[in-house]
Amino acid sequence: MFFINPVRIFVKYLALTVFFWTFNIKPALAIEYFSFSGHFDTGNLAGIDAYGSYSFDEGTEQLLSFTQSYSGLATVHTLADFSSITASTPTTFSLQSPILQIAFGPGDPDVPNSRSDDVKWYDWSVWKGIDYPHVPMTGSATGLFTVVPVPEPGTYGLCCSLVLLFGVGLRYRNKRLRDYVP
Repeated sequence: MFFINPVRIFVKYLALTVFFWTFNIKPALAIEYFSFSGHFDTGNLAGIDAYGSYSFDEGTEQLLSFTQSYSGLATVHTLADFSSITASTPTTFSLQSPILQIAFGPGDPDVPNSRSDDVKWYDWSVWKGIDYPHVPMTGSATGLFTVVPVPEPGTYGLCCSLVLLFGVGLRYRNKRLRDYVP
């Protein structure tokens, strides 16, 4: 009788995963998704929280999407707002336009997954007039943000399928033990 051993499959999967991590083998066009949130400590936006998300293509080293929102403000910055995009790694990039600059860089080495977010603007009224009473026309702000990678849906699917496969194997084993008559 043919029997699929879930433990053997899991060990093979684990061995392949360790092999790929050891030799840093990645798919040619791996797209990573990130979400970030943080608090501006200094500048004209001090005390305001910001949050957003972005995606980065490791194969071409390009930023594919970017969105940054501010709590209490109607303004949302997207990738379309910028004319110059410089990205070297998934967590270090710079976005520039004639009226706005956003730069993500290294954060506090003592805080895991932290990045520094520097925002400089020269005409805030371009985005939303309702923010104008709270935000000066020109200014800058700096804050420490936490950047967290968002797992791909395939990761959840793989985990669920392994648990399912393991459960089926255990059920089959228990059935064989119950049917065994000494």
